[in-house]
Amino acid sequence: PPSNHERLQVRTPLPQEWAGLREEDLKKISKIPGAIFCHKGRFISIWETKEDAIRASRIVLSL
Repeated sequence: PPSNHERLQVRTPLPQEWAGLREEDLKKISKIPGAIFCHKGRFISIWETKEDAIRASRIVLSL
C-alpha cells in the first residue's frame, strides 16, 4: 500500500492564478459563477454547486 506521504501528495494542483482567492476574485479569474474559495496551497477548492465543482475539475484536468 502507498505510504502516508504518497497518499497526501497533490496529484494535480489547481491553477496557480486561483491560489488563495475567494469569492468575487475567484469568480472573475475562473469564470465560474459559483466560486467560493481556493486554498493557497492549490490542493482544495470550494464551489457553490456540484456543477460548478465539475466545471472546475474539467478546467484542472485540461491543463
